[in-house]
Amino acid sequence: MDVQLSTKSTTKELGQMQATLKSALGDLEKPLARVVDQVSVLYHAMKDNDRSEILRWISTIPVESHYTEGLASLQPDSGAWLLQTPEFVEWRDSSTSETFWLHGIPGSGKTKLA
Repeated sequence: MDVQLSTKSTTKELGQMQATLKSALGDLEKPLARVVDQVSVLYHAMKDNDRSEILRWISTIPVESHYTEGLASLQPDSGAWLLQTPEFVEWRDSSTSETFWLHGIPGSGKTKLA
């Protein structure tokens, strides 16, 4: 009879410990999610910084400033027509790896779209 009480009390204690651990893990969920988000932001910032450093090392052309200037000169919805063309939609949704060739006369805005 002593053995049965001991087993029952051990099972009960294990159940209480399990409930306590589950509660503690639940309490850690939100702080851990915040840490993951912060690490993700830092990781992407480092990647962006690495990319910028590599571009500066490869070329003396100020790529970022050219990109920023080009972006600032775009009108709202510039190039939206391209995203709706059947050819682009088919290429975008394709499971194969192909090049989308955009051609047009000089000055038609191909570089701005790129």
